[in-house]
Amino acid sequence: MIGTSTSTPHPFVPSWLKNEKNPPKFLLRCGDVLERELMEADLAGEHQAGDVWGHELQEAIVSGLRELGGTSAETLIALAEANFAKTLESEGERAILLDACSKLATAWPPYRVLLAQQQRRQTLIPLVAFRRYCVGWENVDAPFSRGIDGMVDATPLAAINPTVLKVAGWTAWNLQFGGGQEKNSGSPSKSADDPAISSSGEPSPAADGSSAESSTPKTPA
Repeated sequence: MIGTSTSTPHPFVPSWLKNEKNPPKFLLRCGDVLERELMEADLAGEHQAGDVWGHELQEAIVSGLRELGGTSAETLIALAEANFAKTLESEGERAILLDACSKLATAWPPYRVLLAQQQRRQTLIPLVAFRRYCVGWENVDAPFSRGIDGMVDATPLAAINPTVLKVAGWTAWNLQFGGGQEKNSGSPSKSADDPAISSSGEPSPAADGSSAESSTPKTPA
């Protein structure tokens, strides 16, 4: 269930640090609907890290294959369309498509731009979410402070281990969409299509800091 309280903070301690003496603890809150949309606006506007929709990737891939695929263009396009329709089952055909998309990533600017936007988004989401939704911390070697914009100052973030900061940030993000609350950890993992050819969800760290995939209501279709 999506958290509804915008005032009650939820304590978060990274699971792999719980047995340590005085582990870092972060107080994370839920935002209301308007604030969640304002966060999306910040990502898309200021940071140029808005959602990359499935149809955008599909159009870029198909146009690139049509332009650069040579005599194999129509075959590759058929594979791409099958992949987006989730009907591509052959591992051999999938490998062929992945190889073609890897080449497009360097040779076809429209596709390369979308991949760069995806990467910016995955990198910035935990930082943007943490600055917006963290309301305090304990056992961190820097005092908690917020700027005039009401968000956590960027300077003291340097005192937080980068992996801890990323996992706490993903937990703050997931908390806005119903995750991260009960288990006091990062989001659960799920299988996903290769990110190079499918927009299948926001990857977020697992509780141990390892890479995982998580789907949110903001995930493009």
